[in-house]
Amino acid sequence: MYFAHSENKIGEKEVVIEHLLEVTKLCKEFSNQWGKGTEGEVAGLYHDLGKYTEAFQQVLIGACKVDHATPGAAAALFKYKLKGVAAALSIQGHHDGLQYGSIDTLVSDLKMKNTRSRAGKTYSTVDFSKLIEYLVYDYGNLPSYEDLESDYYDLYKKTYYIDAMLYVRMLFSALVDADYLATEAHFQGDENGKVYRDVAPLLNPDKALDMLFAYKRGLERESKADSKINRIRKELFDVCFNAGFFDKGIYTLTAPTGSGKTLAMMGFALNHAKVNKLRRIIIVLPFCNIIDQTAKTYKNIFDEIDQPSIILEDHSLVDYGADGDGERRLFSENWDSPIIITTTVKFFESLFSNRPSACRKLHNISNSIVIFDEAQTMPANLTLATLNALAVLNARFGCSIVFSTATQPAYEHLNDLIRDKTETQWAPKEIVPSELKLFERSKRVTTIWVDECMSLDSVADTIAIHDKILVIVNLRRHAKTLFDLVNDNSGSTYHISTNMCPSHRLDVLNEINRRLKNDLPCKVISTQCIEAGVDIDFPVVWRAMAPLDAIVQAAGRCNRNGRTDGQVYIFTPNNEEEKYPGNEYKWGAITVKSILRQKAIELWDTGIIKEYYKRYFDSINISDVNQQLYDAIKRLDFIDTARHYRWIPKRGINILVPYKNKIDLFNQLKEEAFENGFSKKWARNAREICVSIMVHDNSPIHDYITEVMVMKRGKAVERSGYYVLLNSDLYNSHSGLDLTAEGGEDFYMA
Repeated sequence: MYFAHSENKIGEKEVVIEHLLEVTKLCKEFSNQWGKGTEGEVAGLYHDLGKYTEAFQQVLIGACKVDHATPGAAAALFKYKLKGVAAALSIQGHHDGLQYGSIDTLVSDLKMKNTRSRAGKTYSTVDFSKLIEYLVYDYGNLPSYEDLESDYYDLYKKTYYIDAMLYVRMLFSALVDADYLATEAHFQGDENGKVYRDVAPLLNPDKALDMLFAYKRGLERESKADSKINRIRKELFDVCFNAGFFDKGIYTLTAPTGSGKTLAMMGFALNHAKVNKLRRIIIVLPFCNIIDQTAKTYKNIFDEIDQPSIILEDHSLVDYGADGDGERRLFSENWDSPIIITTTVKFFESLFSNRPSACRKLHNISNSIVIFDEAQTMPANLTLATLNALAVLNARFGCSIVFSTATQPAYEHLNDLIRDKTETQWAPKEIVPSELKLFERSKRVTTIWVDECMSLDSVADTIAIHDKILVIVNLRRHAKTLFDLVNDNSGSTYHISTNMCPSHRLDVLNEINRRLKNDLPCKVISTQCIEAGVDIDFPVVWRAMAPLDAIVQAAGRCNRNGRTDGQVYIFTPNNEEEKYPGNEYKWGAITVKSILRQKAIELWDTGIIKEYYKRYFDSINISDVNQQLYDAIKRLDFIDTARHYRWIPKRGINILVPYKNKIDLFNQLKEEAFENGFSKKWARNAREICVSIMVHDNSPIHDYITEVMVMKRGKAVERSGYYVLLNSDLYNSHSGLDLTAEGGEDFYMA
């Protein structure tokens, strides 16, 4: 008798066929969501055939390690030929990750001519025909060649590479999740048999809509906003709710900042899910500070029906660890929840990943509504591949896609570049009708484009004459310089940048809002980290030249509730100070200046915003950026595709800092780091008092920090990317991590 798993907690082993049956049932169920249940059945049946071997039985007693996946993949390909390629790829990668989608490469790998696999393991067997005999004996009639339908080879022949790779990833996801769940059920088993984890509750749109409408009525009663703004918010909600009756598709939701998009897009999503029988709502946001605010709003709305929880947050700042909510931790592994709030990084890097743990959740995206809030934040070098993948989610996997923002990128302008590479196209439908004229009606500010370049000294002189003002600049060092020029130690001037840890920034923002609420003097100098997801309202905003979407976001911090005559000034720093945090950002600012040379720019003019994006996409030659990614995609190379599809291309270091309001936590974590080294729990606890920066390899900052190492048996075995600041004088209560006194730009890149 051949076993798939060792003893569980009651001493029971699991035989191979028992495990195969469990995985097959789940994998077929998951794949049926997009009409490919038989392909899921094949993947489940063949995935662990390599365990029908004496070599694998030695693995169970710890005697060796072998590759049991490749023999099963070889058996599936032998049995089903070209129809079995997607299943074979999924089976081959279900432990070590997806490899290469080229059929020639797959066939070569599955011949197992080399003594070791690509992961360096020996094969449990190369006689896959014997494995099929074992399966037939235990299972009976297998799905026939005629029974199996697979679209992979057709997509492959048509060179629709992103479509083909996503097709494999979805099947791979179904297999991996089924395998994990069935294995977990075995090891959690008791005298009554396998114990599967609880499943999340189903989305109940009717009940959720009742709660949403009740919450909305409460807000309307308590609102202190101008009546015109309240009317706009009501009209936006109504039109979005009614748009929920549309068929599944790709949509844009374009509405001004402060017009109530958070509630409106949930109204659309719930009604759309009800009408189209969609399984879940996935909200994708670019920044953790926006996630925190959005999640808090939705939890307030659905509090009465959040037992068991219907909202799952899955991002870096949420802790579902051993000491947290065990149920939510399990749901986060495969997104088994009716409402999910996550980040663009986690969503998209999973969509292009090759790793089992990252891809496990993907099958649960099918038949969902996916809303991308602040959609203008997509990196240009990933835009074409990303839009292609989203179009496939809509066309093939039953998803509705919504891009929600005040500055809607003209992605339809790129459709000619997309439709040649895919079986579908990017042709979104706008939810908000133009006749509502939301932008014109919600105009709350006067925009002044400053003609002359300004030095930071001149900007500081301007700040000094205002009682309440927000100034946003592009670089952290500019924010620090301006703050030092303006700060008169009166307690009314504040600095905000990512040189401050999250806990520090939150405390400062709370103090700023307190002063504004009490009509006290308040001057704030910030980087662009204040532009999105921060509910703050100033009568005057000055913004350094930037991409148009950033300028519009800055204007959204001015006269937010329509109670005054807001003024937004856009200035260009003089030549030696006109710096930008990256080439894409720089080209965005150049595009704005090129339009200004020809015409005036009104921030509420959606036509200008579309023109800006068209010019911007053309100026950066978007089809040629990130050639390494597109070369990997053309090779159907899952490994290199995952490597080059990076939402955040440069990973900085994280420095634990001695923020005074959290000094006890700092001392505790510093002591734990020196005694026990790095752990995931330590990192979770450290996030609120960490600052992330990019450093040069030879930067002298390394003289003031020490790395927290991963320790095993008292020895450092691996780097963590986390550091402890040793000199507490380099972190101050006004501007956070302050390295300028020690050489400034020699230490970090802005």
